[in-house]
Amino acid sequence: MRIIIVGCGSVGVTIAQHLSQENNDIVIIDKNDSAFERVTETLDVMVQRGNGLSSRVLSLAGVSETDLVIAVTHSDESNILCALTAKKLGAKHTIARVRDPDYASDLNSFRTDLGLDLIINPEYQAALEIARLLHFTSADNIDTFVSGRVELVSFHLSEGSSLIGKNLQQAFPRDMVDVLVATVERGNEAIIPHGTFTLQLNDVVRVMGSIASINRFFSYIGSPRSKVKQVMVVGGGIISQYLVRELLREKIAVKLIEIDRKRCEELNETLPGCTIIHGDGTDEDLLEDEDVAQTDAVISLTSRDEENVFIGLYALNLGAGKAIVRINNARSSLVRQLGLSSTVAPQSITAYQIIRYVRGLQSRESSSSIRTMYKIAQSETGYVEALEFAVTSTCRCLGIPIKDMPLKTGILVGCIVRQGVIISPSGNTSIHPGDTVVIIAKDYRIDDLEDILQEEDDLLSSYPPLESNSHEN
Repeated sequence: MRIIIVGCGSVGVTIAQHLSQENNDIVIIDKNDSAFERVTETLDVMVQRGNGLSSRVLSLAGVSETDLVIAVTHSDESNILCALTAKKLGAKHTIARVRDPDYASDLNSFRTDLGLDLIINPEYQAALEIARLLHFTSADNIDTFVSGRVELVSFHLSEGSSLIGKNLQQAFPRDMVDVLVATVERGNEAIIPHGTFTLQLNDVVRVMGSIASINRFFSYIGSPRSKVKQVMVVGGGIISQYLVRELLREKIAVKLIEIDRKRCEELNETLPGCTIIHGDGTDEDLLEDEDVAQTDAVISLTSRDEENVFIGLYALNLGAGKAIVRINNARSSLVRQLGLSSTVAPQSITAYQIIRYVRGLQSRESSSSIRTMYKIAQSETGYVEALEFAVTSTCRCLGIPIKDMPLKTGILVGCIVRQGVIISPSGNTSIHPGDTVVIIAKDYRIDDLEDILQEEDDLLSSYPPLESNSHEN
């Protein structure tokens, strides 16, 4: 696809990195010459200097032949106007970033009238991700599928874990726990393991299942879900504003530390019920005075990665129950090695949201459609994605037991939802029309459910098509 990205900030660059890896033709527009230096040296993209609001600049970038225009400048109003102009000039689809809490939600109700195909809000999505993590203190990361009914939960095997030294068959007996091990990260390697795979200290394990089955599993290993009652948030930016609103709705007590006095006054007006503290979140005395050791979770959301890492590590050292930090540029794997396993990167959340949208556009005529997509592991040696598909009656995968499917190496069927029933699949499980299927894929780009199959196979023709929506596995 031909894609124009207007805005060369951290979000625009991250989006360009991911979309260029997907073999799209990318053009970046920005009026700041220095913004292009980090892009042109590392990415195979074209650049167009100028104001993305200008019809002339958009035309020079080839907007009339463009499949998608993504406006991610620092101004919400500029992004909306850019998207409107691009649509008028012939762009097929447009996406605008809108961050302001005062009217971001209102735009969704009339985005079609404005000609916007998608509105993205990285800060709001980051706040929702943090709120999910606070629901499950044992988890390092939680991705959700099927409208939140299926979870993919990661956790770290630390000293004393009962799972260390056991293979998957021993650690996850089917008669005791109904979850599926999707991946194990060991060092810089992501592995889709088999039943004989033995778990080791410091492994990061991702399990998938219904919310109830995930809860039973963590109770089984001695780490039951516990409710967070007190939270400390450091940094009073937009993410914090969205997050605090969510936490207050859940009756969680929140202290927010912000260094700028004027911003403190603004937050005091917009966040009634939250304790606003004017101070420096890196001040050790301040953190101790505010009883950080007694806090269930400390969430550091300043604009500086280094500050967030320091605050998170210091809070854990004092005894805080959990630390979640915002990371903009540092590699999450490096931060994890320092002892911080829960990180949030707003620009990456946005990139994955857009990739899912782009792949959906590319596969509209296919036998299935992508509903949700997460890149759950990334290293120098490869990547792992989790994708949710809606299955139609034309899919070639129908009616074949998973054990007989000619699956590509590195593909795992993680979960199937059939008529509201969540199935943790076994080798005898098959896919039916109308199912929702979650696929784990290592080092493969999956646009359509049929992409999980080897290109040449004779097994498919030996299975008759299914005509019913039976509950049989």
